[in-house]
Amino acid sequence: MLKRVSIRRFKNEPVKENELELILLAGQRSPSPGGFQAYSLIVVNDPAKRSRISEAIRQSFIEKAPVFILVCVDMRRFRGMLDRLGHDYHLKHGSGLYAKLFSIVEASMVAQSMATAALFMGLGSCVVGAVFYAMKEVSEILGLPQGVVPLVGLCLGHPDESPPLRPRWPLERVVHMNKYQDITTDEIDSYLKLANEAMEREGYYRKYSGKDTSYKEHLKWKTQTSEWIREHDDSAKEFLIRNDLSLT
Repeated sequence: MLKRVSIRRFKNEPVKENELELILLAGQRSPSPGGFQAYSLIVVNDPAKRSRISEAIRQSFIEKAPVFILVCVDMRRFRGMLDRLGHDYHLKHGSGLYAKLFSIVEASMVAQSMATAALFMGLGSCVVGAVFYAMKEVSEILGLPQGVVPLVGLCLGHPDESPPLRPRWPLERVVHMNKYQDITTDEIDSYLKLANEAMEREGYYRKYSGKDTSYKEHLKWKTQTSEWIREHDDSAKEFLIRNDLSLT
């Protein structure tokens, strides 16, 4: 686990069917509050759909990965079960924030469990958060019904690269004993220096952006306020509101 890295380049070698089934089963064994299991997993092996998803979220390696799994929050099946039981429940009345928020947590744990299972089986993986940028387009490509929301993608396969461990904050800065200890500016500066040096040694910026830059600019690009970000935010907000089964 301490050697886990994200793999974006895979060998042209298929993942065996029994291996994929074990990985999916491992995902199912993730914690599930109340046994709700408010998630669905879509294995996308249709080349045309893979290509369209890859283009929509601007992640070309999705097309080349032997396995691509879309992890979705699924309030539709959860609500169908409650309807079948004849319950008058919170989602019918515009409530149920806990259930909706924890469905995101639950689906995320499923994705991590599958990535961990793949690691133990000698496979590589990459969690693709950019799916969230194009949830509307991805939903249309896969014909997802109301109440099913794309959360993250998971690429799996035999690694064809060995990237170094990427920097992390010192453990003592993310682990707090009994109360929260705020970070100091010196500690921030120290970590930024460490992260930048590690990324430069790897050649990370040139590898993924095609140009030399810095960790400072990397963070700016990831978090900047721009028309592109606003468009994604507005699109996501509109899609989530329209797709929320608790409002119908």
